[in-house]
Amino acid sequence: MKPQTIITISRQFGSGGHEVGELTAQKLAIPFYDKKLIELASKTSGIHQSHFENAEENPPTSFLYSLSMAASAANPFTGYSDFTLSDQIFNAQANAVRKAANEGACVIVGRCADSILQEYPDCLHVYIHAPLEDRIKRIMQQFDTDEKHAKEMIAKTDKKRKSYYQFYANDYWGNADRYHLCLDSGNLGTELCAQIIMKAAMRGEE
Repeated sequence: MKPQTIITISRQFGSGGHEVGELTAQKLAIPFYDKKLIELASKTSGIHQSHFENAEENPPTSFLYSLSMAASAANPFTGYSDFTLSDQIFNAQANAVRKAANEGACVIVGRCADSILQEYPDCLHVYIHAPLEDRIKRIMQQFDTDEKHAKEMIAKTDKKRKSYYQFYANDYWGNADRYHLCLDSGNLGTELCAQIIMKAAMRGEE
């Protein structure tokens, strides 16, 4: 029996959260949304897909964003959408997340999905983390790079994801209070993490 649960997965860079999400969706035989959300958001919004690719790694708190907002405030005749592409991208992704959730049980990775769907019933919000040394090893293997570069990638990506999440969700990224499950993939492994999430999603179904 398939669960009626919508599973959102937030993850540290290099923790294997994407793999955990994919494994969970396979085990439960429900749709998996990560890159598919980008395609859906691009199609429905008309914004080119390339703008969505690294949205989580490009928080709208940059100097350019501040300049664009100042320019918009200074010129009330300038269209708001001309300056806030980040907001347009987030809103398009939020609509895609809601559309996926409205269609039934699924697994959604990233995209502030836990915040976007916070008022939805039957959601299971999960946070995947891992010790730094495990994340470094995973990134070294995944990107065929050295330890120093892997560590730099992790620090930069996590910092940007944190800024993006805090800007749009208005809360601390990784705050355990926001999640039903916080799992250490370094110690548990991605397979066991997926099994635990599956069991939690199937609660009441057995």
